[in-house]
Parts: sequence; structure tokens; C-alpha cells
Amino acid sequence: MPDALLFRADIAIQEARKLRDERDAIARHGEMIRSECRRALLASYTVRTEVRGYQEDKEQGRQLAPGAD
Repeated sequence: MPDALLFRADIAIQEARKLRDERDAIARHGEMIRSECRRALLASYTVRTEVRGYQEDKEQGRQLAPGAD
């Protein structure tokens, strides 16, 4: 009887390790996705800022010298 109990305990320990490893892998994957999203948002913000600056420069150029593009 103790052998069967030890066998079942060993199986439970192995399954717990697998679940813990899967959980850790999912957490790492989630963190990677969050990092990529942060980088994409930063890149988007940078591009929008550059476009806004370009538009402002263009508008100021028109005010200083109408007809010049």
C-alpha cells in the first residue's frame, strides 16, 4: 500500500512542477507582450510628435512666406 501512495504522490509532484513551469512560461510570455506593446506605443507617440512638429513648422513657414512649400 505505501508503494501505491508514494507513486501517486510522485505523480502529483511531477504534475505540480509541470503546472508551475507552464505558469512561469505564460508569465514570461505576457511580460514580453507587454514590453512589445510599450515599445510600439512609444514609437507611435514619437512618430505623432514628429508629424505634429512637421505640420507646425510647415504652418509657420506659410505664415512667414506665403506660397513657399
